[in-house]
Amino acid sequence: MSVLGKIKKVIKKNDAIRSLGRQILKIRSRIRLRDEYRYRINEFRKYFANVQPSDKPRLWHACVPHHGNLGDRAQWLCIHKWLQEQYPDREILEFYSLGYLGDKRFARKTLKKLVGPNDIIFFQSGYHFTGESRVEPIYHWMTKTFKNNKFVFMPVTFHFRNDKLRQQSMARYGGRKSIVFIPRDKKSYDTAKEMFPDQKVFACPDVVTTMIGKLQFDGPREGVLFCMRNDTEKHYTDSQLQPLFDKFENVRHEICDTNVPMSNRSNAQEFEDAILGQIKKFASYKCVVTDRFHGTIFSLVANTPVVVLQTADHKVTSGADWFTDVFPDFIRKAKDIDEAIEDVEYYLERNVAEEKRLDDYFSREYYGKLRQFIEE
Repeated sequence: MSVLGKIKKVIKKNDAIRSLGRQILKIRSRIRLRDEYRYRINEFRKYFANVQPSDKPRLWHACVPHHGNLGDRAQWLCIHKWLQEQYPDREILEFYSLGYLGDKRFARKTLKKLVGPNDIIFFQSGYHFTGESRVEPIYHWMTKTFKNNKFVFMPVTFHFRNDKLRQQSMARYGGRKSIVFIPRDKKSYDTAKEMFPDQKVFACPDVVTTMIGKLQFDGPREGVLFCMRNDTEKHYTDSQLQPLFDKFENVRHEICDTNVPMSNRSNAQEFEDAILGQIKKFASYKCVVTDRFHGTIFSLVANTPVVVLQTADHKVTSGADWFTDVFPDFIRKAKDIDEAIEDVEYYLERNVAEEKRLDDYFSREYYGKLRQFIEE
């Protein structure tokens, strides 16, 4: 065992050291977040300094993510491109959630001045409709303030920790014909229909699915890529996953994540390059194993078969149901680690990606019809 390995082993066994380490990481995170707030506030002010009220209807893309998670950034990219394609004659204005939250008084004053009566406000897609997410205050204030504007919650996961939060959301957003909900999995759809029976609810897969069938990769494929999360949403512990990694240690393999170490302040082109770079990596393997929702989607964008592992809630496995029905040869949901091993062995013995190319089904059948649903 290496010196670094021995140090990690000692740390794992010593509760006091582990507790101290967690506290240090929390303090470091708070410092970074305060710095990020300051940066986004200044950015918000500069962005809107020269924007004037307009008689022409505009589009707003609210609550853009500030962090480096490529899945969330890919959602922003795909929403932005979809808005440009569907509304080529409209100006698009957008703001980061931290820009608003960092100086609410200034943000509210600015938005009250600029949001026109015929503007449509689109909220960023993601795991957001929980009643307690960071962007919840923005949802609440904007929908309460601009009551006559149309609001669209781009594909979101509905998941409430308790009934109190669920009831609160029903009170805030219920009965509003101008609010359109787009849940991104069947369980979220059922929840939304139950909570808002008289409002528009359109089940639609995650917006990053609009990339499926649009890219082409012709290079050689070999081995298995593990795209694994490392947060509270993971279902399996590191020790439970180890047999899976060990089983394929003698074939080409790599462990990665969609949450990558790049600057939150990288520009849009840098993030787009990083997203395409990761998808290209996915396309160099025969199969992918993931417990990441966007790890699943990136695999299909790369035309690569994927084995989906359980997570702490329904987001990944329920979201994957979209794909098992449409692309059954390319996705398998493993009920446990042993089944995941069998699924990987199945894909490594075949050339599924070379035999079939996925088409743009989700872009065509869902996002090609979304604007009509929103406006009808």
